[in-house]
Amino acid sequence: MTLPSQGIAIAELSASTLRFICVPISHHYLSSKQTRMAVEILPSTIDKIGVFANILPEEVSCIMTDSELTGIQLSLPLFAIKLRQICLIPKLLKLC
Repeated sequence: MTLPSQGIAIAELSASTLRFICVPISHHYLSSKQTRMAVEILPSTIDKIGVFANILPEEVSCIMTDSELTGIQLSLPLFAIKLRQICLIPKLLKLC
């Protein structure tokens, strides 16, 4: 998903979760501002998950706050372990 309108279309198909790619090297990357714009128009019943890799824990926290995401997915095991160890956002931490 790279456009807010895509999120609405997916939500209308009864999706319960949408993932937003917060990895700058991905061609599906959305900036914090783009993610926030998409999240704002989605129903509150949909989980909005940010997908992160190779980023500072503080940056994850800022993006989570700025974008109003409801959870995170950590795509690299070592990165996930490091973030979990510092307990930055334990109640939002969702590992795949």
